[in-house]
Amino acid sequence: YKNSQNPFLSIILYFTTELFSFQITGLRQALAMSVLLVSFEFIKEKKLIKFVIAVWLASLFHNSAWAFLLAYPLAHMKINLKSFVIYIGVFIFTFVYRDWVTQTLSGFIGYDEKYKLGTDVADNMGGVTVIGMLALTLILCYIFSESLMKQNKFNAIFFNITTFSLIIYLLRYVVRIVERISFYYQFAFIILLPNVIEAIPDNKTRRTVATCAIFLACALFFYRYQIKPNYYGFLWK
Repeated sequence: YKNSQNPFLSIILYFTTELFSFQITGLRQALAMSVLLVSFEFIKEKKLIKFVIAVWLASLFHNSAWAFLLAYPLAHMKINLKSFVIYIGVFIFTFVYRDWVTQTLSGFIGYDEKYKLGTDVADNMGGVTVIGMLALTLILCYIFSESLMKQNKFNAIFFNITTFSLIIYLLRYVVRIVERISFYYQFAFIILLPNVIEAIPDNKTRRTVATCAIFLACALFFYRYQIKPNYYGFLWK
């Protein structure tokens, strides 16, 4: 509510893009994620010590919270070619050394080898839709960058973190465990998308994009819960 230009859309995205459903089943990490939401304010205010303390507190619930330490330097990166090369470099490194990354993350976070690779990371849970929404959000940011930055200078922070979230989420097809790390960063997306939509100057275009975003998010939600029987069911089931 404090950061979003359209809190209603942010709440829809929160419920429909797996963040809410994951928090039901992954309570320890959900508590860590909740603590890290506070740390966004410390990133904006450039209070490094308080940020590190918040991450440490989150790690008491789940060790994987330490992965959010990267958010601080990433958030304050300039949006230019250099930062783009760094993002691509992170992706390539993780892909090339995926076995080492898998073993390290599995031991660090506390998961076993069954999370390493497998067909369960295919698109049967709508992974491409999430990737598409993240990518389209970043494209919209480039198109309407001027009005987006006039709206709020902190949108650059949410842009950088969303970009990193997309890179990490892409790696779910290589290393399953990395998907859990991406959830820490996806909160920036549910702030950034409503903000960039509100930054679109033309009213008709803004309403059209907002409607499409809501439709895609809701369609993804219903698709996931229809095909995954071990998820919490609908009332009519």
